[in-house]
Amino acid sequence: MLKPSSAQSILEETSLIVRETFRAVLGGNIASSSSSSSFREPSLDVDVKVVCVLSAMLFALNKTIKVMLVEPIARKALTRDATKTKSSSSNKEKRRMKKACQKFSQSALEALIYLCFFLVGLRIVRTQAWFWPSRNWWKDQTSDSRTQADFRGYYLLYVARYVAEIISVGLEYDRKDKREMLLHHFSTVFLIGISYAYGFTRVGGIIMLLLDPADVPLHVAKLFKYVADARKSELNKLNKGRSNNDNISAAATQRAITVGKRCQFMADVLFGVFMVTFFITRLVMYPYVVYSSQFECRKFVNVERNLALLIGYWSCIVLLYIVLALQAYWFYLILKVAIKVITKGEAEDVRSDDEDEDGEDDEDSDDENELEGKKKK
Repeated sequence: MLKPSSAQSILEETSLIVRETFRAVLGGNIASSSSSSSFREPSLDVDVKVVCVLSAMLFALNKTIKVMLVEPIARKALTRDATKTKSSSSNKEKRRMKKACQKFSQSALEALIYLCFFLVGLRIVRTQAWFWPSRNWWKDQTSDSRTQADFRGYYLLYVARYVAEIISVGLEYDRKDKREMLLHHFSTVFLIGISYAYGFTRVGGIIMLLLDPADVPLHVAKLFKYVADARKSELNKLNKGRSNNDNISAAATQRAITVGKRCQFMADVLFGVFMVTFFITRLVMYPYVVYSSQFECRKFVNVERNLALLIGYWSCIVLLYIVLALQAYWFYLILKVAIKVITKGEAEDVRSDDEDEDGEDDEDSDDENELEGKKKK
């Protein structure tokens, strides 16, 4: 039993679940964590506050890693000495580089987050006695909704991560799919929260495990794509501003071509890996989870035994279908990218391009026309 909700009890519970989660991931005996002090039923009075603490911690940690580690790597990866020699770079160029660094940093951080949570989930969820077959997700689930500290830690950390991501999406650069992304994140938070409150934690753990792996190759592919685009921009500058030192210019040009081609190749390969992983986990496995939740569940759980459980159950079903619809929409966008790869030879991220890129392209055309005019003179 938990003590009455207080600052001390919240911090003790937060410390317990984080410690047990890390211990399980690092190879501790998971079965030993089922002591009476760590094996308990959900307590919303405590757990909601724990999620708030974890969300603040994750947001601060993500921001620190981004500023101290990822952004310096982004600036180093996206710029070269050849482009740094021009001290009088235009404001437009500075904005473009800042935007590119933001996108690179965000993708790098998201790749790291998705990879870490997938590995943690794989270690914890896969070792649960109810992991498979799917009927085990429902047997005695609502009558005994107790969870071990490590699994509870994974569950609450997952919710906290999405709360932190909602804040990040609201603060980051504009994306074409910003509304869809926020809808997905809010749906996921409510889905996991309701499943936790009503004792459907087993199927919740399965869903959480399925939603993470596809995003790892996606964001790594985007990193290679951003570097390839940076080398392409560097190549254009070198071709426009050839100086008397043709040997240095030729060597820099060849380096930009080689690095750009290699990064573009890796981006295309990883995009293919992402596409296959997305289809298997989110359009094959995840729909099966939705089917099991709507039909197999009712063979083992009497969802009509009280009004609260009935409302919670159908709320979960509706949210599951919302998330499924978003997966289908995103796969439609993925197919558009795949068609571009086949017809044009390279992948382009159609989900998260900035809304103002067209305006920047217009500015590029104006600059090119001005340069042509100077050449004629």
